[in-house]
Amino acid sequence: MEVFAMSNNKENSVYRKYRNSNASSAAEFLPQGLEMELVGGGIDRDKTPSISVSWRHQEERGVHSNRTELHIAGTVNTKVYRKYRDQDGADGWSPGGAGTWDVFETGTWQSSPVQARYRPDKNLMGAFYLCRAQPGLGVCFWQWTPSNDWSLAGNPVGGQSDLQPWAAPAVAAWTGDDRRLDVFAVSRVNNHLVHTWRDADDPGAWAPYEDLEGFVTTPPVAVARAPGVLDVFVRGGEGGLWHRGFQAGKWAEWERVGGLDVAIRGQPEAVSMSADTIDVFAWGANRGELLHAKFSNNTEPKWTPAAGFDTVLDKGLAGPPRAVTDGTGDIHLLAYDDDNNIILSTLSSKPGVKAEKTVIAALPMV
Repeated sequence: MEVFAMSNNKENSVYRKYRNSNASSAAEFLPQGLEMELVGGGIDRDKTPSISVSWRHQEERGVHSNRTELHIAGTVNTKVYRKYRDQDGADGWSPGGAGTWDVFETGTWQSSPVQARYRPDKNLMGAFYLCRAQPGLGVCFWQWTPSNDWSLAGNPVGGQSDLQPWAAPAVAAWTGDDRRLDVFAVSRVNNHLVHTWRDADDPGAWAPYEDLEGFVTTPPVAVARAPGVLDVFVRGGEGGLWHRGFQAGKWAEWERVGGLDVAIRGQPEAVSMSADTIDVFAWGANRGELLHAKFSNNTEPKWTPAAGFDTVLDKGLAGPPRAVTDGTGDIHLLAYDDDNNIILSTLSSKPGVKAEKTVIAALPMV
């Protein structure tokens, strides 16, 4: 597992913590203690609040490796930069030096990047950013292939659009479908959720945006837990966590998760462990709680708990959580606390095991 974080130090701004296969516990990371490895600098996190991270199998000149690649928008929002590291990083990050990055693309970019892997048989990937389009902002799409590296894949997706600059797009690749990609964004005209998709390898075969309504106040989060099944989560105008699902070729109505009495802050997080379940997490607006709700097709009611949320941590979050699974059935949750530490809490797949909070890193700040 690799964890990346951004400091407010523009010279030394991107840091990494990692856990290798020799770790004896879920909380054993390197570098040891609370230190972090410096990856790069020159990034203003107020303008680019997040990093896009991809993992893929790479072959260059007959040499096979597992590559970690970072994409990030620069401080002036006209260039997209990248760094990468192969295998366990014996040769470090390339290009080397904290202030040195590859220029991935030059243009007018307005959001953090988002990446999605699809066509697992061919190891294809896509990178999506908000970009200048007509009449306003659109979503531009780059595609990576083993033979052609990265290339701009046609015009902005979905045709004409005018999207909110604060909402990076959400992208979902259908599990088991090697051609389907779905992109969600927020309209600047009315804060509605909008959606476009493609079913073919033709980069220009994107459907026109459809209006999914709602009133969205955070970037959306999208999950494809099975072929033909989509779930999208947002924060609504009154602070609630809202969900809209797609199944059997049609969209369900919007539903509020957790009831009317609980408000959240920031972008929610969602992860699917099977075709029938989703775990959703949020940053509570009351005491900075880490909140959790679970959807299951195999239970009645579908959401657990039926009202409100389970509280993983009762206070202390200073930002929205992020979730990752590592093949064990556990869900690892990461977030910042009030002291700019990175905290880890693991929801175990074993019944009766309580989630504990562990500080794994102290992010260097100025």
